[in-house]
Amino acid sequence: MNNYSLTLWIVVAIQTVLLFLISTRMNSFVRKNPFEVAAEIPRLNILSISNQKVDVKQMLSQAKPTLIIFTSSRCSICKRLIPQISEWEDFPAEVRLVNLGDAKEAKRFVEMTATTFPVSIIRLKDIANKYKVRTFPFSILADPSGKIMKSGIIMPEDLESWVSFRKKRPIVAM
Repeated sequence: MNNYSLTLWIVVAIQTVLLFLISTRMNSFVRKNPFEVAAEIPRLNILSISNQKVDVKQMLSQAKPTLIIFTSSRCSICKRLIPQISEWEDFPAEVRLVNLGDAKEAKRFVEMTATTFPVSIIRLKDIANKYKVRTFPFSILADPSGKIMKSGIIMPEDLESWVSFRKKRPIVAM
């Protein structure tokens, strides 16, 4: 085997190890879901766009489940998901958006997605450090009493399964 072939095999081996490490790290973001099904929705440091504290319980609908979606202006999936929800004629849950960052970021997200859903803001340290959520769009589906029905990463193609409430037993999305 010449030096070129040996070098090539070493590079391939290093890339394989790196891909394995990256993929296991990404899976840890998705698999460690800090919100248990049937648990009470936790208190979160959420602010309105005008920087007023928002109680997460006040975000809940009294008539039907509420889907709280944590978004980021930099999240390409978020930018696809929100308009897709808006297209539903009779969406079976109230939707509340909590955008990562400050009021300026939240307003930019509203403009990018042309959303009419209520938008609040949360700082990265409040969602990432306390609850270990680092991947967006992270969502919590809660019933009117504040019990978590489902939580995890929500993808546009999974939207229908998230809002079908006919299941007897709640499922945690991973």
